[in-house]
Amino acid sequence: MSVATRQFWTLAAQDLSDKRGLWELMPAGTTLRSVDTCWMVIRGAAEERMLNARGGRTSVRCPRGTLIGASALLSQEIDGYARLLQPSVLVSLDRSELIRLLCHRRFGPELRERLLMLRFPRRSPQVRVLAEDADRIRLYNPKTGTRGELNELGCFLWRHMDGHHTLEQLAQVLGMTGTRPRNDRLLDLTRRLCEAGYIEITELDGLTRDP
Repeated sequence: MSVATRQFWTLAAQDLSDKRGLWELMPAGTTLRSVDTCWMVIRGAAEERMLNARGGRTSVRCPRGTLIGASALLSQEIDGYARLLQPSVLVSLDRSELIRLLCHRRFGPELRERLLMLRFPRRSPQVRVLAEDADRIRLYNPKTGTRGELNELGCFLWRHMDGHHTLEQLAQVLGMTGTRPRNDRLLDLTRRLCEAGYIEITELDGLTRDP
């Protein structure tokens, strides 16, 4: 368990004390679908399945200290549901409470990073490839006039960002080759590609900028 998750476990009762009446014990096999609520797993585990408007799909395990349904609550382009893998204690959070939790000084950064890794980036259709080989791509965005050259990691991301795979799925592919970068490096490069207009990405309201 990560340091941030242990900190959440220690502080959850205090930080969410006003929500204690909404803590629920649910049996294994319960299906949850986010409409105007998401959940924090206090005890137990779930499997969350998400899809985006372009048909991209992913499945993630949600252990203690993680969020269920947060991506769907923060974006109209993402839908999904979760199934509890074991009897679980959950606390429900509305949109404003979720954003407050994600801005928490101690464990907010890790929770935000997890949600950002579950976004579905895709190549911008207007971008032109000026030159390409195995480990180098030169791009031109006629809308902004931006030209740039991608390194080896950037080339991999550009070729695989099709709107059907999350950043976490791409990181797992890199891990199979022994070249998985740290999540913060992957997210930083993704942000720079987005700022240059080379890719498009599903924005999560409340996570578009660091608090």
